[in-house]
Amino acid sequence: MPDSLQKSLIALGDSITAGVGGKWGRGYPTHLAKRLEEKYPDLLMVNWGIPGLTIPRLTQALQKGDHLYDKLAAADWIVMTIGGNDIINHFPKNFSETAKLNLRGETLARELDLLLTTLISLTKCPIYLGDLYNPFPQSTAAEQIIGALNEHHLEPLSRRYKNLHLVRLSTVLRGLESRTIQYYKTGTIQDMKRFFRRPIHPNDEGHEKIADAFYRALTAPPPPAPKKP
Repeated sequence: MPDSLQKSLIALGDSITAGVGGKWGRGYPTHLAKRLEEKYPDLLMVNWGIPGLTIPRLTQALQKGDHLYDKLAAADWIVMTIGGNDIINHFPKNFSETAKLNLRGETLARELDLLLTTLISLTKCPIYLGDLYNPFPQSTAAEQIIGALNEHHLEPLSRRYKNLHLVRLSTVLRGLESRTIQYYKTGTIQDMKRFFRRPIHPNDEGHEKIADAFYRALTAPPPPAPKKP
């Protein structure tokens, strides 16, 4: 039965949140909002996804964006994808599998920690952060780097903050990359040599699967309270 109370969904992040790769620019926030509207017909969805956005730039936007504060404070849910550009910006210029990636996971984790601290200071609603998926499943280097960032940095951060929930996009798209990644070719980082049509964004099917993952997280029943000793 539809809920008469208006709910507010805010999407933050990079080109994935902005909808790049989706049909007619409809990304996972649009698909997610459509699902939520079945229960909340008056849902307000605001998409602040910006292609090319990095973790530090999003933090700066939140720190200086007083025009955003009222909407963040009134939000019922916040969904977010961020971090992909931070990794891509550190890829070797020749996109070689054997070249060293000049990226320290600890630096990315500190920047993400500051972003989350900033965001949590502006809202009391639950925040759903998508982890990093690997669009290059045939690349050992990409698999190791992205897997380590998820396991050693994003997972611990998700346990640190009470209102933060990690949505594991890495498992949602795994094994389906050739179907769900726009312009997928060989599944190696060599495909990044093409300046246009780089295979990093979800296609429409990919965005729908990401939306489904966020929807399941948003609508999951809360865990039972721990029993008192």
